[in-house]
Amino acid sequence: KGDNGYYDLLRNRLIFPIRDSNGQPIAFAGRVLDNSLPKYINSPESAIYRKSSVLFGVDLALRAIRQTGTAIIVEGYFDHLALSQAGIHHALATCGTALTDGHLMMLKKHTERICLLFDGDNAGRSATVKAMERCMTHGLPVYVISLPQPEDPDSYLRKYGSEQFLEEVQRAKPAFQQFLLWLIAKTPADSVDRRIRLLDEIMPRYSIIADSMERDLYRKEV
Repeated sequence: KGDNGYYDLLRNRLIFPIRDSNGQPIAFAGRVLDNSLPKYINSPESAIYRKSSVLFGVDLALRAIRQTGTAIIVEGYFDHLALSQAGIHHALATCGTALTDGHLMMLKKHTERICLLFDGDNAGRSATVKAMERCMTHGLPVYVISLPQPEDPDSYLRKYGSEQFLEEVQRAKPAFQQFLLWLIAKTPADSVDRRIRLLDEIMPRYSIIADSMERDLYRKEV
């Protein structure tokens, strides 16, 4: 309620309906049409809407996820819409939050692997590593799709099309391998001190790997 009476929480915004797995609307997200802040506003959490357990597009994606054995996780609503318009239906977007245990408990029932497609900047890489840790904790194979910079899903699909995008999905690297590559690029292992710093970053994530053969292969890699 404002000084002049009641007004729409999502006024002057582009509105995205957020649905549950049965296709029933449970919340809305609104994006500004200019440069004002905050860029996004979501409906308040309620008995039927919890950001930590809902993924945008879940009602459209579950059948395709079961058919392909893969769930592609993107950061934004527009990323999801770009993929959907291109006929790539096994994609989901987080609703303004990180990938959570609730999301993964739901996904484990439907998919064999997770492919993360977040922004290529430092914030996106940090989000990717955190999502990787959660997936590994849940025993879900997790991979990273790396698009050439500065492309995002929409610009990539416009330039190269859906077939080439699906080839990028097939080329996705195991997330832990990609994490090692990013880490080495940021902190070259050219001194004992830097190697110790690298191991301090690596070992907590390495310890999450459950499969003994995978652990042995990565131990040799490290």
